[in-house]
Amino acid sequence: MNYSTGGVWHGSASGQVFLAKLDSMGSVAWIREYGTSVRDEGYSLDTTPDGGFILGGHTWLSATNWQGYLVKTDSAGNALWHRYLGGPYKDGWANVVCTADSEYVSVGSYATYQTDNTTNKRLYAARLNADGDVEWERQYAMASEVNELSSVTELADGTFIAPGIYYDTTSYKGVLLRFDQNGDSIWMRTYQHPPLVGVFSVHWLAHAIQTTDGGFVATGSCNDGEQDLWVLKVDSFGCLVPGCQLYDNIAEQGLELNVLAYPNPTRGKLFLSFRSAHQPTGEFILFNSAGADVQRFAPGGSSVEIDYDIGHHPAGMYLLQYQEQGRVKWSQKVIKE
Repeated sequence: MNYSTGGVWHGSASGQVFLAKLDSMGSVAWIREYGTSVRDEGYSLDTTPDGGFILGGHTWLSATNWQGYLVKTDSAGNALWHRYLGGPYKDGWANVVCTADSEYVSVGSYATYQTDNTTNKRLYAARLNADGDVEWERQYAMASEVNELSSVTELADGTFIAPGIYYDTTSYKGVLLRFDQNGDSIWMRTYQHPPLVGVFSVHWLAHAIQTTDGGFVATGSCNDGEQDLWVLKVDSFGCLVPGCQLYDNIAEQGLELNVLAYPNPTRGKLFLSFRSAHQPTGEFILFNSAGADVQRFAPGGSSVEIDYDIGHHPAGMYLLQYQEQGRVKWSQKVIKE
């Protein structure tokens, strides 16, 4: 069986969260509805150890007071309890997961200030026990009109990774926030795709998973007049450039550089896709397995495709790095067949 959640409307000014059970053919076996406010909508769904469900969504308690909304049900979809998360202003959606110890962690946004036309929000997370009692709430970083976490995933060590969107007074960036069981931030990084770094571009990360090397892959969208799918890979510290945690004091990191090298292994020709947020002043350096510098060249532009021939070098393992002012900004092992 499959299950789905969302919002169902009853007239022009009334909506409720729904939970639907679907058979293997997609036919509705049953549907349940929850909520009593002007507008309720479901956004996320997770199973619970008792065979029931935890739903996360949004509720309008009034025209000026929106809150995150959680509903716990049994296996038949009967509501056991519900909770509101947020303050007196227009808070964001609740995106909830059931944890390994049968509690709940929800993320979204918390509105800290509101006028008739503006609502400023901070990134937000909360933890609830099995009965729905709030154990802690946390807010992160600065406030803006768009700041919000889109989803949350519990990791094997009990920490959490949450992607979203973050405006830092200059541009709309994708964000990854890793926090521990108590909601304390481990690191937070922001990202942009280099060709789309203008004030009107919008970057948003929706989902993130941990990879076998301990890093993360996140997916979302980037928009600068035309919207594209967006995928990025970072290490366990959230770094696009390995080692960023050593020099930025676990602060936010804008994506200044994006390099893709392929094919790897190669028999001679290596193609490099080079994207930089600024005009490059550095160079690529190829090192052999003994650590000797065997080839250097400059990228030549901030957005270029480079045909890089290493066919005259012996077969073996190499390290290709891009360095600026003596600092390694990107590196990758290359196998020459």
